[in-house]
Amino acid sequence: MNIKKNLKINWSGRSHNYSQKEINYLIKIIKYADPLTQGKFLLKFENDFSNYIKKKNVFAVSSAAAALEIIAALLAIVPVILLTLKYGPIFSSS
Repeated sequence: MNIKKNLKINWSGRSHNYSQKEINYLIKIIKYADPLTQGKFLLKFENDFSNYIKKKNVFAVSSAAAALEIIAALLAIVPVILLTLKYGPIFSSS
């Protein structure tokens, strides 16, 4: 059996090549959003996405843990314990 020791898979690490227009828009958001998780850019995204999927209520969140916490609160599941890989457990008793 012949096994190559220095096998290399060419992979850029990216799933999307961003256009210059997209990069410029992101730079604008980073420079002028206050704070980055709220404000006019978030409201615009939620409004545009709401129109795109033709649904009235849309919530943008920054993580799956935040999404699960919102879902649990909407379903009135109490208490909620969500485990994350980044920051440790999140406890909520909404």
